[in-house]
Amino acid sequence: MVEISVIVPLYNGEKYIKRCYESIKNQDFNKEIEIIFVNDGSSDNSINILNELKQKDTRIKIISQENKKQGGARNTGIKDAAGKYISFIDVDDFISGDFLSSLYETIEKYNADIAFSSVKRVKENGVESVLLKYDKIQVEEEINKKVFLAYSNGTGCGVWNKLYKREFLLNNNLFFRENVFYEDADYTAKAIYYAKRIVSVDRGFYYYYVNKKSTMRHNLNKKKQYDKYTGKKLMILFELSHGIKRKNCVAERYDFKLFGLNLLRIKENVGIENSIEKYYLFDLIKIFQRKIKTEV
Repeated sequence: MVEISVIVPLYNGEKYIKRCYESIKNQDFNKEIEIIFVNDGSSDNSINILNELKQKDTRIKIISQENKKQGGARNTGIKDAAGKYISFIDVDDFISGDFLSSLYETIEKYNADIAFSSVKRVKENGVESVLLKYDKIQVEEEINKKVFLAYSNGTGCGVWNKLYKREFLLNNNLFFRENVFYEDADYTAKAIYYAKRIVSVDRGFYYYYVNKKSTMRHNLNKKKQYDKYTGKKLMILFELSHGIKRKNCVAERYDFKLFGLNLLRIKENVGIENSIEKYYLFDLIKIFQRKIKTEV
């Protein structure tokens, strides 16, 4: 019986596949897992590398599809997964040897729907820093306490440092928006809200690699800016409409730069019925604001 389905979406990830895979292969977890690589329309050598790995490891599944972005790739993995639990790992990231075992043992013990691990940031030069640290096992069921635990220092929006009960995801129809960037903020908000119980673990790390050419950082065009704004706004609106207390209800709408200098930034103070759109010159001087209807 498969206990954990590890879903790895990838698009042109030939440079990172083996490092990511090795970190999964070398887990101290002694129960059955499956490793689902979803090849999301890659045009590089990714599929050949995956086929080589599959010849050596029968736990690997390879699914190739036309590009639907990470949300669409993760949805494909969820639908194909056989495990009791699901873990999402981005192909340019990797995990500590006790990552899966610590999450599994804790989520089982406390019968939680989601378990969270600590996170380290890794720069391209190899320098590591702690991005999110849980020092103890903490169980929460009340919504605002769940949100506080998950979003400890602003990194909780990611879907990757977590283990999810697959039945919980399916029962709540928790699938990602497809063909968009920045699909995880509103997804995580919904998952935390619908989870009856969440728990943090006190060991194990997810290593978040700062890849300057990733979709999150490279070529922040209008499409990516709009998707980022939309994801953040959907997250805020969901939480506000479900009684979740928020300290920050601001979504950055657009950012106009010239030669790296921020000329104009538009920020939106999001409200359930109406929002306030504010224009800032050099991101400092407010020059205009207007009320707009809340819609995305």
